[in-house]
Amino acid sequence: MLAFGTLLPYTGPLATPQGITQFARSVEELGFAHVRVGEHLVYPALTSTPYPYTSDGSRRVDPTANSLEIFNTFAFLAARTERLRFQSGVLLLALRDPFATAKAVATLDYLSGGRFTLEVGVGWMRDEYDIVGMPFERRGKITDDKLELLTALLADRTPFAGGGYNVPPLNIRPLPVQLPFPIYIGSGLSAPAFRRVARFGAGWTPIGIEGEHQAEALQLLAEAMGAQGRDITELDIQGSLDIVSSAETRNSSKIMGQLDRMIELGFTSVSVDMGALRESSMDDLMRRAEWFSTAVLAKLAVSDQDH
Repeated sequence: MLAFGTLLPYTGPLATPQGITQFARSVEELGFAHVRVGEHLVYPALTSTPYPYTSDGSRRVDPTANSLEIFNTFAFLAARTERLRFQSGVLLLALRDPFATAKAVATLDYLSGGRFTLEVGVGWMRDEYDIVGMPFERRGKITDDKLELLTALLADRTPFAGGGYNVPPLNIRPLPVQLPFPIYIGSGLSAPAFRRVARFGAGWTPIGIEGEHQAEALQLLAEAMGAQGRDITELDIQGSLDIVSSAETRNSSKIMGQLDRMIELGFTSVSVDMGALRESSMDDLMRRAEWFSTAVLAKLAVSDQDH
């Protein structure tokens, strides 16, 4: 059975303590498995980099709105939920200290009872790298080096040497509840990204890959996994559904057809965008979540029982 997550309103009008608490508790009860929070450590008011996932390069979010940080937000919600999982989507590891990140990851997973999934990506905004003082052109290599160290720290494998790091034996406590700890890679269609998934990934979240390109991407990923002695069936492959925010997009037959295609290709989970980052009405947002739970999640549950 597919597992479903959705974007938390971590930015925009509903990014308030009350808003995210209500949303997280509600989608947990409606049957969603996880909520996702994205990341920009800094978001300049003016950028020279067009957003790569819209046809006109326009941004999906208001850079002047609240934008909640991943670990603090999930720790806040972990104390207010029981089963809901939390997934970064995506954390820009190249811009973060790997030791501080490992400590935050392990502590969050420990305190939440093993409910955190770390999704890592390299990011698209050159401005952000320039401001932080990190070379944008080397972001892939920097991410790989930090991922290698991060996985060693989370597995309590020190001493460690590699990627410019030389770490003595450390006392790393608490360790994550989940061992091995699940790291997902969010990426587009590139050979370095697929190698990153094959080396480090428990899951893959394709970004900006739709339609006929999905099958091609999965074939290339399968080849990269094979080169690492792994099989693509080891991965949680997480697809996405477009914004379910209007009468036109709230079409259960069309959505079920999309999900059937994802299952056929090998996707195992789906993240649903219900417009949470732009919505100003919690009532409207929750009506969409309730509709999706009734029109899609309940039907899938019945179908699974029939089989």
